Amino acid sequence: MGLRMMHGAGTRETPRVLCASPAFAAMLRGSPGRAAPCWATTAAERLWVMRLTELGSLLERGQEETRITERVGRRGRRRTMQLRAIMTPEVEVIHPEATLQQAAAKMRRLNIGSLPVCEGDRLIGMLTDRDITVRAVAEGCDPTTTTIREAMTPDIAYCYDDQGIQDAVQVMERYQIRRLPILTRDKRLVGMVSLGDLAVSSDTPTQAGETLKQVAAPPELRR
Repeated sequence: MGLRMMHGAGTRETPRVLCASPAFAAMLRGSPGRAAPCWATTAAERLWVMRLTELGSLLERGQEETRITERVGRRGRRRTMQLRAIMTPEVEVIHPEATLQQAAAKMRRLNIGSLPVCEGDRLIGMLTDRDITVRAVAEGCDPTTTTIREAMTPDIAYCYDDQGIQDAVQVMERYQIRRLPILTRDKRLVGMVSLGDLAVSSDTPTQAGETLKQVAAPPELRR
């Protein structure tokens, strides 16, 4: 009776509504190899059920293909995302002629362990808290008179702002650093990328954690 009622006034609307429900199509199909439902008694009713089932299957496949396309698209966008999209653009820097005491005070105030050393907007080195300890204090240098230029690391690991996230991950793992300077192609400092930035933008939630593990590992334990 239900099917005959559907063939009545609701004939035009019913197929469109029911085909929008893959669950309904699955109910119609039943188990593989089974005949049409028992209420489909005439040839016309069985043909209608078969066509409706085919439409439901097409809808299910279309929805799955859409989900796959969306997932691939998101992964592709993340892989091609440039570092300028995730970097912190406002960078605290210090001049090479400042003293180590001034640098240490700035690190304490900002709660950071490294500072880019710049002349204008040109990056010429990096100063870390370890540089202050090993290259100055351990050598008996007076931090109130020793300049940053004397203790900084002039060989800088960096990436360009038009490079991808994976490039930054590789550099941070290779040099075991937690903060990476980002430069333009004409070598102007325009931002910094941290492990926290990577955590927000990583392809998988574990990528930043894996990078941190590689950064913290002793050289002999790194992969």
